[in-house]
Amino acid sequence: MKVFANAKIISPSANIPAGADAVAVKDGLISAIGTSAELSAGAEEVIDLKGAFLLPGFVDPHAHPLMYGQMMDWVDVGPGKAKSIGEIIAILKKAEAALAPGVPLRAFGYEHRNLEEGRHPTKEDVDQISTTREIYVMNASGHGGAVNTLVLEKSGITSATPDPKGGAFERDAAGNPTGVIWDAACDILTGNDGVKVTNHGPNFHLPDEQSVLTKQFMQAQQEFIRHGVTSVGDAQVSQREFDTYKDAKKNGGLKVRYSMYLISSQVGHAQKLSADAAIDNTMLTANGIKMYADGTLGGWTAYFPEGYKADKNRKGQLYHDAEEFESIFLDCAHKGYHIATHAQSPTAIGMVISSARAMRKQEIKTVNGNFPIVRIEHCGLPQEKQSHEFRELEIIAVNQPIHHHNWGDGVVTAVGNEIGERFNPLGEFVKNNVAFALSSDAPVGKPNPFEAMAAAMDRLTVHGTELGADDLKIDATTAFMAHTMGGAKALGKAHLIGSIEIGKYADFAVVDANPLAADADAMRQIAVLATYLGGQQSF
Repeated sequence: MKVFANAKIISPSANIPAGADAVAVKDGLISAIGTSAELSAGAEEVIDLKGAFLLPGFVDPHAHPLMYGQMMDWVDVGPGKAKSIGEIIAILKKAEAALAPGVPLRAFGYEHRNLEEGRHPTKEDVDQISTTREIYVMNASGHGGAVNTLVLEKSGITSATPDPKGGAFERDAAGNPTGVIWDAACDILTGNDGVKVTNHGPNFHLPDEQSVLTKQFMQAQQEFIRHGVTSVGDAQVSQREFDTYKDAKKNGGLKVRYSMYLISSQVGHAQKLSADAAIDNTMLTANGIKMYADGTLGGWTAYFPEGYKADKNRKGQLYHDAEEFESIFLDCAHKGYHIATHAQSPTAIGMVISSARAMRKQEIKTVNGNFPIVRIEHCGLPQEKQSHEFRELEIIAVNQPIHHHNWGDGVVTAVGNEIGERFNPLGEFVKNNVAFALSSDAPVGKPNPFEAMAAAMDRLTVHGTELGADDLKIDATTAFMAHTMGGAKALGKAHLIGSIEIGKYADFAVVDANPLAADADAMRQIAVLATYLGGQQSF
């Protein structure tokens, strides 16, 4: 038995005994909670935490670990590196000069509203870097970006090419592609033999050698660990991601518990994947299906049928019409899968609500007699009346506060103050008793729970704007609950993770300050001292 002693125990659970300052671990599970004196007596090993705060490991129910690892290897052109298209070009020219001939150049992180030009780079901009190698500059949203002329030519994209369902090739006034591609149009990036998502989501599944992908995954995993995250929901899995998990697991490389959501275009393979020997339901779980209703607020492709306030000609897009969406949704439910749907606009959110209502009306349940878990990913701009329906239908909202921190000002510009200032209305969820979780969406946001919790508490944007009314904020305790037990419930694993309770996994984050006593500024300064998975130190 191992004992973590002299700790200040902070947990969402209400059953920590009075005076308890120690946790005992046996076979990777919490076996007892009590005082250091009583638990240390029979311990084989005592870890003296010297008064540090012992938290349950954080749960990040929506992230993209392999994509995050790839972005760590790509050229960073985010706001901290490039403030203009000219600076992006200069950075990428330098990077291009160091590449061997024929190797694609890939970059990540620009947000067009934070650039001096206030627009996306075009193929003419990207062609200044190179016309002889493929170049892709991914937008910070992950839903698209800019390519050079060579990429368009290799894919046969011309003015006569129609936009794919659920995606778009942006065009100039003459109808010629500008080089900016969105959502389903990103299928052109994966080549003839790569993963194809079609109109089921954005395609960021760019191919590489398996050894390279596994290395990238491992470096991303370490970022989760060092921020105290011990359980992650992978919110878009194709065969590429699954093969990477298998490769890492084979070599003992899984140091975080992963729950996979297979992209809905691959639902025909879900049963085979679930039966794979790599699925042990401890470190790796086939958790459900990921669907997409609309696009991204960051790229103005979330669906507003009345048009964006800043551009009435731009409406965004749906990946599926309402009938097709409900058909796929109910098919997944009939197969017993939990369903996590990306939906940002009221129209897209309404499609999920309607489908969840149909599922319940038809009494579609899993083998254990419960309805499948229904999640709305991002859930950026729901109407308040929709939050009442969330509660009624037991829909869980999975939000990323770092989105409103990074893009809040741009969203207000796009859709107007009345709608935009409500971005991520977490305080309203609390008022209406809606279940919700906090997450990172890494690489769109860094997997730092303290930054996410702080953003939910103060609702400040990167430009210092306080977004919306005070009643949309949440307090520290609520934010902590949402990034621990809230995430556990979203993954359907509240019986295993998310709190310090006897019988749960001994997954811990050891930190230097009490998050429940922190204001937003202090929350951002909290440091993780150590991370443990199943009682074994991983950081």
